[in-house]
Amino acid sequence: MRKFVGGELNALEFAQEFSDRLLADREEANNLVEDFQKQANIELNPNIFEFSKIILDFELLLEVYQNEVEELETGESSEKDLSFTQDSILEGVKRALEKINKYFTD
Repeated sequence: MRKFVGGELNALEFAQEFSDRLLADREEANNLVEDFQKQANIELNPNIFEFSKIILDFELLLEVYQNEVEELETGESSEKDLSFTQDSILEGVKRALEKINKYFTD
């Protein structure tokens, strides 16, 4: 996120890097879910839920953007059909980064 906000990555590069990392972590996450399901008594921490929600909402935005860019590259759509621009994604990343920073400092 910081690389994108700092201008080191464009929106598509950021979306691809973010998605690749999420996919790599999904197998580990699935193993953790199985472990949690095996436990009879699970205490839900609202802070963990809040962090997960930030990431999941953000993942959806990036997934939509990646799909639209692919359609743009294949000629299936035009730039006016994009739901998000690089600037709107940058603003979304900044807001998510603020929430994440707040999450870790509280």
